[in-house]
Amino acid sequence: MKYLSRKFRFAPFVLLFGCLFQGYATAQDGGFSNEFGQSAQPPAAAEAPVPKPSPEEGKTAPPRRPPVLVSVLAEREVFVGDEPVKFHYVVRSLAGVRVEVDAGQDLAPFSVVSIAVGNRITLPGAEGVTAQEFTVVLRLLGNLPLGAYAVPPLAVRYEYDEIIPGADGKVTKTRKSNTALSKSVKLEKVPLYVLTDTLHEVVHIGDPNVLTLSIHASAEAEILNEHPPEKPQEGIVYLSSFSLDKPFAMLARHREEAVGDSGTYRVVAYRYTYLVLDIQSEPFKAPVPPVLWKLRKAKKGASSDIRTISPSSANVTVRSILKKDSVLEPQKGMPDTDPMERTFFFIVPATLAALLAVGLAGFGISRLITFLAARKARKRRLPVSTTAGDEELPEPVYETSFWAWLRLRYKLRNAWLEYNRAPSKDGCMVLRSLVARYAVSRIRGEGRIDRIQAASFTADEFAGILDPSWIQVLARLEHQLEGDSYTAIPIFLGSWR
Repeated sequence: MKYLSRKFRFAPFVLLFGCLFQGYATAQDGGFSNEFGQSAQPPAAAEAPVPKPSPEEGKTAPPRRPPVLVSVLAEREVFVGDEPVKFHYVVRSLAGVRVEVDAGQDLAPFSVVSIAVGNRITLPGAEGVTAQEFTVVLRLLGNLPLGAYAVPPLAVRYEYDEIIPGADGKVTKTRKSNTALSKSVKLEKVPLYVLTDTLHEVVHIGDPNVLTLSIHASAEAEILNEHPPEKPQEGIVYLSSFSLDKPFAMLARHREEAVGDSGTYRVVAYRYTYLVLDIQSEPFKAPVPPVLWKLRKAKKGASSDIRTISPSSANVTVRSILKKDSVLEPQKGMPDTDPMERTFFFIVPATLAALLAVGLAGFGISRLITFLAARKARKRRLPVSTTAGDEELPEPVYETSFWAWLRLRYKLRNAWLEYNRAPSKDGCMVLRSLVARYAVSRIRGEGRIDRIQAASFTADEFAGILDPSWIQVLARLEHQLEGDSYTAIPIFLGSWR
């Protein structure tokens, strides 16, 4: 008994909790309604049994919203002559609905110029709804008078398959089609209207911007302030010479004109390129020049007074390249450098370069002075004739380079040939001088002898300095000069080295 009492001591609490839960569930069921607005409470026990549903009750209710909706947006509300106007029709439809726009439908007094069909896309956030854009260009028929005209609604045909489940589980598929109409749009035919456009509404300071003034004029309208006359009138702003004052600066002006196919209208566009040279928190207002015009031939009772269209100014916001709280603001301009870096990377290299330049200049000047002094000393000595026949070659100061040595060899060969052809005292003296110079020019190193000194050396003085072959040639030439007897001597020029 003690065990049973412990086992069932929580029974009252369990029963109480079950009763409360049942009452709460009953209250909740009584407070909800189904999708048809009916109560969700179960039927009472005393009520009659529910009859079986009929086949008509098994059909699904038609959708409350239409399967296709058409919205329209006109590019503008005014036009001149037979100027075409572009309309954007957006067709929103449920998934599975096929739509079609007939290009030949009657939209009098307008005619359809072209229809462009866009891609069909699924609208974000709307499950099962798609959108497709149709761009329709319309033009007014004939030469109708000025005034307001209504564009008839555009008819969009659509069709879809309606599926109805039957009571026996079978599905009935029915093809349905209908037409959706857009709203009617009102347009007004006017003799002239003006449009303005700005290339950039937000620019940086100093960036060029373009302000476009488009004048759409019919053949009856005349623009009066395009070009200034010979005597411009005060207070009239002419479009071709329009300029902007500070803080704006005009850079260029450009005019374009286009005439419609039928000649009933024209479009004159002025493009003003300017820049802003100041900055402020509020947008700048760039003024737009007014347009003065009148009708060429006014009808009876119509006014032909001059009319003015003053477009609103264009707002341009100017921003700086860097924000005021930017971390790059302190770095504008030349950055501050460390004095130690400036010393080692600028001052020291510049000083060394200057010292090197001064040293090289001093060395060059000293070498030039030495050269001029040596040349002056050589000119004071008696020159040695170097005439060889009818040819006389210039002599360099030093026969050190290969080309100078080659010229000396060429001169020695010609003088030797001339002497062997007609031996004479002058030829012997020239030949001896050239032989001595050529022989000493082949000496390298510390034993080198100046060519002027070599010309006065005798064969005995060259002993131990020159090659014996050259000493023999010099001895034979000196012997002929002493004996005043001259004969040919075989040419000996030695090797090229």
